[in-house]
Amino acid sequence: PPHAPWSCGNKPKYLSTSCPNYYNCHNKESCSCLGYCGYDTRCCLDTRFDSAVKALKALLAHYAGDAQLSDHQLEAMASDVSSAMAAGADNYLTAFRIDALLELA
Repeated sequence: PPHAPWSCGNKPKYLSTSCPNYYNCHNKESCSCLGYCGYDTRCCLDTRFDSAVKALKALLAHYAGDAQLSDHQLEAMASDVSSAMAAGADNYLTAFRIDALLELA
């Protein structure tokens, strides 16, 4: 997922795809409408799946042999990813090639 600094080539991911284009905020300067978050929550930064992204990175490192996680840590990471998938993050997380992760497991 994108991270600051925001630019027209690196736009933030909003809580909603329907964040209005207040004062042309989608297209000028940083191409960010995050400044309108307090006024309209649809324009807030989407951080709902950050823990799942962090978990997937840790799982990839574990199964690639770059890091070792305990059984307890593996269960917690799997729970984070499962919760995110159940909440609708499947399209959000596909960039991690979950199929490749499963091949390593």
